[in-house]
Amino acid sequence: MKTVFSLLLCFCSLCMTAQKYGFSSSTDEFTGESIIVSDWQKLSVGFGGNTYNSYLMLCRIDSSYFLNLKVMTMEVAAVEEGARFMIKMEDGEVVTFVNPQYVLSDRGDGAINFGGSSAMGVHIVLPCESSQITALGAQKIEKCRLEARGKYYELAPGNKAARNLQEYFLYASQLL
Repeated sequence: MKTVFSLLLCFCSLCMTAQKYGFSSSTDEFTGESIIVSDWQKLSVGFGGNTYNSYLMLCRIDSSYFLNLKVMTMEVAAVEEGARFMIKMEDGEVVTFVNPQYVLSDRGDGAINFGGSSAMGVHIVLPCESSQITALGAQKIEKCRLEARGKYYELAPGNKAARNLQEYFLYASQLL
């Protein structure tokens, strides 16, 4: 009886965590590919100056992993092919993703939902490895840097967002 109760408790906990991050799975009816995506997660919130609203989301299509990144740049920006998105962990380790294609900012590209839909931003889809997702779940994110043409954008999650992202990546590394 205790074993059944323990298994039920673990299953309910897993389901609640999946709901918290909005992970959903489906199969593409044309290609038959298995797709798992999550809801957008807040990376940083900006209130002007050198702070920017940014969000990320993980996606798996069959055996390929992608990190979707949205940054509200508030200005025209270009992220060149080969530009890096770097995430610095609290122990100093840096997890690096490489942009596979040229991206130019557009109105609403850095926004999710209606908020900021008229502001300039970029939406970048970065290929990633499962080992990078695991590394991001191992400890809190200290800050991030997105390289753009002629400048870079520093993104720093607050303490609560950093804890939430660590939990998100930890759960994603087990799910994906």
